[in-house]
Amino acid sequence: MNETRKDHRLWKVFLTIFFYILAAAAGFIFTVYMPAGQGESVQAPAKEEAGEEKEPEEAQSGPDEEGEAQTEEEKKEAAEQEAQKKAEEAAREIRREDFLALAEEDPWAAFSSLNYCMLGDSRISGFSIYGFLDQTRVFAEDGAIITMMRDYYESFEKLAPEHVFISFGINDMITGFWNTPEEYADKVCREVLALKEYDPEAVYYINSILPAIGPALREKEIWQQVPAFNEALQKMCEENGFVYIDNTELVEAQESLYARDGIHVGPDFYIHWARNMLLSPSRSGDA
Repeated sequence: MNETRKDHRLWKVFLTIFFYILAAAAGFIFTVYMPAGQGESVQAPAKEEAGEEKEPEEAQSGPDEEGEAQTEEEKKEAAEQEAQKKAEEAAREIRREDFLALAEEDPWAAFSSLNYCMLGDSRISGFSIYGFLDQTRVFAEDGAIITMMRDYYESFEKLAPEHVFISFGINDMITGFWNTPEEYADKVCREVLALKEYDPEAVYYINSILPAIGPALREKEIWQQVPAFNEALQKMCEENGFVYIDNTELVEAQESLYARDGIHVGPDFYIHWARNMLLSPSRSGDA
């Protein structure tokens, strides 16, 4: 029995020594044959926590000063362009002043120097009827209202004017189609915008409605509202980029040149009206 226990202890000691030898051999093999670099990642955080400095990264290159700086040649070119721009502006101002002087002295010659057209009712037609302006540039007829501009779309597009002068209203007011000045102004706006589709680059000038006077004013009560209609037209023009031409002072100064019917104007009126069409935008700052 004692020998059996002795043998058992010997085997236990032998096995313990064997496993120690085996573990040591395994550790030696793992150390020798482990791939380079393994196990280092575990140590990296410890370096940072210990406050060890990281290796400085390669310094980034600064802005390319040479690329940003203007060369002397570029500066010279910029100065020349600026000088040319100022010269062109000065030349335009001289041409503008010359034109305004011509419009004051001879409005017919001033109109002839423009690529223009006029659209309106019988009062506009007087510009061609009396021979003041080229009839191919005046689109107007007796009794016309604003919607009748549509009749001239084709001719208007062929002419392709740069300046478009529009004058309606006295007939429009008695049709009863528009109950308020604002409704009428909105209609004028939509009709002019439709016309503009055929010549988007032109400048559009809207004349204030020439009022009726004397017995004609008493004949149609609606014509007493011309000032209110004109006020609505002016507001509409300001909101939509059209040039408003105010004829109020013109009529007050030249009322004696109206025809006897108190609606139409005599031939001597037209030179004053033409001059006001050309000069009014300049006075209001729209030119």
